[in-house]
Amino acid sequence: MGTALLLGACGGGSGSGSSSGGGLIPMCANLAQANAVLGQSSFTGGSPNAGGVSASGLSGGLGSAGGTGSGPFYVADTGNNRVLVYNATPASSGLAANFVLGQADASSTVSGTGAHDGSPFGLNHPAKAWVDPSGSYLAVADSGNSRVLIWHPLPTANVAPTIVIGQADLGGGDSNQANAAPSASTLSNPTGVAIAGGKLVVADTGNSRVLVWNSIPATGQSADVVLGQTDFVSGTAGSVDIFNNATQTYSLRMNLPDDAWSDGSHLLVADTGNNRVLYWSAMPTTQDQLATSVLGVDKFGDTAPPSGSAGQTGFAFPSALASDGVDVLVADTGNNRVLRFASYLAAPSNDKAADDVFGQSTFFNVQHNDPDQNNVVGDQSVNPNTSGITAGTLYTPTGLVMLPGGQFWVGDSGNARMLRFAVASGVDGSQPQVPCGK
Repeated sequence: MGTALLLGACGGGSGSGSSSGGGLIPMCANLAQANAVLGQSSFTGGSPNAGGVSASGLSGGLGSAGGTGSGPFYVADTGNNRVLVYNATPASSGLAANFVLGQADASSTVSGTGAHDGSPFGLNHPAKAWVDPSGSYLAVADSGNSRVLIWHPLPTANVAPTIVIGQADLGGGDSNQANAAPSASTLSNPTGVAIAGGKLVVADTGNSRVLVWNSIPATGQSADVVLGQTDFVSGTAGSVDIFNNATQTYSLRMNLPDDAWSDGSHLLVADTGNNRVLYWSAMPTTQDQLATSVLGVDKFGDTAPPSGSAGQTGFAFPSALASDGVDVLVADTGNNRVLRFASYLAAPSNDKAADDVFGQSTFFNVQHNDPDQNNVVGDQSVNPNTSGITAGTLYTPTGLVMLPGGQFWVGDSGNARMLRFAVASGVDGSQPQVPCGK
């Protein structure tokens, strides 16, 4: 009997059948499967605010979540100008948040800075929520207001933040405080933030730099270290690092960095516009300090690979990072996937190949919402009602958080949902198809 096209249900894929005992075994694309979803009532939903704005819905363009695995869990619901707060990390799908930050209620979405409409403060496209490892601080990158908000202790109700970074007070919201040039105390559309080991790190995206505070700052306090620029008053995006022949050193040039991760000892930066991830094995202490290693290109100074570069080493606009202190996860946004670099912090190297992929069955598939992995969207013959959205697909992932127990959440932005995966469930690309249901 010749090869026949069969339909399967494993991630909504299709493939060829093989003979076994006189019958055909339906084959499906081998996609890692999420085990929980927030923002949608099922794994096949992908509409922003499905059924209306509520405590259980999410907008498109959502950011990342923050939590330690115990205590509250915070989701930056970017397009709805709010942060959803769960009293504990959600254990199952479709749960409603217990309350919201930045809005008077769960049906409001107005943007703002200070008190408004019964809320003690406002938000404008918050891009990331981060809880420090000790569970003492919540930090939110309030991107549209060009500021970072910090709560200490963790908020258990919709209360105003205790610290404002990038603005003089809670009422400010202008890029670089409406100045033409940045300074050590201003921000422009920050999208990433991390607090760990008593240090604060901010991906100051609009200024194409990363700022480091050596201790938890007070409102309006200046940063101690700048990375990606030679000084605190420069903010021009750079596509290529600058090599100094006299000193045989590089000056890093960042291009719209979207995210930063730190445990207080190590630092990772998603240098998004340069299609690379930078890693420091120790927290930088000097201006424009060279990173230890780089992912996505062969070496410092390389011209970044073009948009759409895939494989096991290439990125297309990586926008989010997470780590458990050993492995590293990268949201490779333009390639609609998440890559895992096993034990990277233990043995870093330039241009390391990824070990596993989520959202695709191989390292060379890049299409969004493509469960049959034929690189065409909307032709899923096995699940026509899903438009290709399943528990195994991704569409512009833009946020990541790893939690104890080998789980991580990813903000599946284009599908207006958060997905939870087991870290160990990623595929290595060597077996693109498996028997359906496996």
